[in-house]
Amino acid sequence: MSDVAASGGYWISAGATEIIASETTLTGSIGVFGLAPTFENSLSLAKIGQGRVSTNWLAGADKPTQTMDSRLARILNSTVERTYDDFCNIVGQARKLNATQVQAVAQGRVWTGAQALERKLVDRLGSFDDALARARELGKLPAGSGVIYYGTQPSDMGSWVKGLARQWNNPLGLVTAQLPLPAQESVRELKTVLETSFKDGQCSVFAHSLVDGQSIQ
Repeated sequence: MSDVAASGGYWISAGATEIIASETTLTGSIGVFGLAPTFENSLSLAKIGQGRVSTNWLAGADKPTQTMDSRLARILNSTVERTYDDFCNIVGQARKLNATQVQAVAQGRVWTGAQALERKLVDRLGSFDDALARARELGKLPAGSGVIYYGTQPSDMGSWVKGLARQWNNPLGLVTAQLPLPAQESVRELKTVLETSFKDGQCSVFAHSLVDGQSIQ
């Protein structure tokens, strides 16, 4: 867990075999809330009236242009409570905490990574590299196993290519071992070119052909 892994972020993290957090990670926020805005007062200010006819009170009960029906409010409240109970049960099972211990850290409270460690919400403090190393150990993978990153693509091409060269599998995002042998050789060649092209933040190769191995400086 890096900058923030709270509420839904912690719910997801609870399914992990092991949780590593930064010391300043914002986490916890084990809680649930519901929000249903209504605008009937706005209509009144505009002198707009409304009326409806239905065979059941649930028909149109969620319309924001009218005051929320108290029966609907009870349904929404019970849904929130059930979801909160589910959240707490997941945390209790995953972190081996009893109901009292969970409630002591839940109810929407937010903790830093260091505080979460004290409260048994995470297993240890560490960096992203520590998490990668541990993931390799748990997966029984070699220490130098490559990593494919999923997320927002950097806005500039230079950053994107540098990141690709830093943790490289192959240019198509596939597992190299699954490619035909000639393609594997081309991938290894391109990897070498990329790793040696970036020096002091500058790129010495602007184009490289996998066909004839020629580079353009």
